Amino acid sequence: MAKAIYTLKMTMFKNEFELTPRELRSLQEMSVFIILIYARAWFEAPLAADAPFNDLTLFHDLHKYRDLNSKISEATVKTFKRHFWYLGTDLVGLALFSDKVTIEEKTKMVEKLAIDKDLDKKRWTTAPQDPSSATLSDLVTKESLFSFTELKLDASFLQSPVLSWKENEAYNQGKETVQHLAVTNDPAERAIKLITDYSQILTKDESDRQALLQAVERHRRLNLNPN
Repeated sequence: MAKAIYTLKMTMFKNEFELTPRELRSLQEMSVFIILIYARAWFEAPLAADAPFNDLTLFHDLHKYRDLNSKISEATVKTFKRHFWYLGTDLVGLALFSDKVTIEEKTKMVEKLAIDKDLDKKRWTTAPQDPSSATLSDLVTKESLFSFTELKLDASFLQSPVLSWKENEAYNQGKETVQHLAVTNDPAERAIKLITDYSQILTKDESDRQALLQAVERHRRLNLNPN
């Protein structure tokens, strides 16, 4: 996001720089992409319950973006394909707790849980021929209950109509748990950025920096519950 903000600032203050026509065009193209696609995806990344829906929506949006800028669309879709494991069967079950997913789609997902006998995990290793038709329910199998097992969630609400879930205690407890999940990549990247900046402030000497990090790690191991 830091680079995205920097790009937007350069575009806003373009008259303060000596930019070639090509550089200006590139800045403007990237700024449009950041505003229309990237910013929303970045800000919504920490939302675990919405993650499957957001990832699939982003996949659709990147394909549609070819109508506006084919080069950016092709480059971003190519990058997205390296992360299709996010759309795996074992994680798509989290979408049952998302307010973004329609009742109709949740109903289809539950139906797939009941009838799909294929226990192999479905992961998109290649893009579907028609990405606009791909839905969350397309990824659902029995393996989609994996997240319920790992998080020790009560899945009894799946036996009830989707319309009644909001009054179901098991569903509400599960939703509360999922909404408080920390999305691994997001806090990890933020933590790396924080420690990188902090370590640069404390010392410029690499040996001192490594010694400091080791001391912090040793302290954490000795004090597992400092509170």
